Amino acid sequence: MQAHNNPVVESYQHQMDASREVAGVVFDVVDRMEHLALESAHKAFDERMRFYQSLCAVRAPQDVLAFQAEFFSHTPERLLRAQQDWMQIFTESQKRIGEAVQHYKAGMNGNGVVGDVPKPVKRKSTRSK
Repeated sequence: MQAHNNPVVESYQHQMDASREVAGVVFDVVDRMEHLALESAHKAFDERMRFYQSLCAVRAPQDVLAFQAEFFSHTPERLLRAQQDWMQIFTESQKRIGEAVQHYKAGMNGNGVVGDVPKPVKRKSTRSK
């Protein structure tokens, strides 16, 4: 059986390839976001447990405030790093989706598929008026 060059089939195949590429990017991004969220939750839980364990070791009430200030001084740096990680994921995903769309557009224009797709034939109605 010979394969025919059908522009409609080529167009649909190209659309399927582009959809598969975008879906792959989306699944990868969701996986990375899930990993980052779980990692952040794990770090926050560990930090809180260390805080409460260390807080229980403090015996003088006046040392509690100094202990809290010193313990939480690292939080802004940790939050900034987490925000940078999230922004990197979003930036990379936008770039990859943009590349996939550009690849799709280039393929549609480069193959001449868009202009060569035959227009639907208007059929005359067989119904009586």
